[in-house]
Amino acid sequence: MINARAVGRESKAEKSRRFLEIVRRLEKAMPEAKIALEYQDELQLLVSVMLSAQCTDAVVNQVTPALFARYPTAAHYARSTPEILGELSDRYFPEPQVSERLLPSVLRGAASSDLPAPDAVRAFRGPSLLLPWVGDQGHPLSTSERLVELLPNVQVHVAYHLSDVAKWTDRVDAFLTQLEERKSA
Repeated sequence: MINARAVGRESKAEKSRRFLEIVRRLEKAMPEAKIALEYQDELQLLVSVMLSAQCTDAVVNQVTPALFARYPTAAHYARSTPEILGELSDRYFPEPQVSERLLPSVLRGAASSDLPAPDAVRAFRGPSLLLPWVGDQGHPLSTSERLVELLPNVQVHVAYHLSDVAKWTDRVDAFLTQLEERKSA
């Protein structure tokens, strides 16, 4: 088991070992989990994940082939300018043309429509861990609340402050430990 108390004092090598241990445990606990993003290497995955915070994975998969062709290496991104990259971002992921008064409602609607049909969510019987963050407009707390209603076996840890987010690694560790203990019982 990972020693969560030592996390604050760990070296880069220790963090790497802990990260690899968490990945190993996640793969063991959920071998069928697959990422929807399409990528060929770690840089493409990093860029895709960053872009997926702005839109759906399907949209990211539509625009990244051209982006990756234009910027095949980290050096290509580094030689670009914030203005050029900003223009690309605006072209592929334009700001919604919605008044600020309506934006919260639009975001709530978008978040609720991102979920599969309620019956499909209810059909998932495996244990789930939700780590919502209050104030995250891209992933509103209402989405997690709806998932709690639908999922039969869910744990939720709401982050109210950045210090709560810093505990997410410990939450994942505890969740995986519980899964391992259930399997071995």
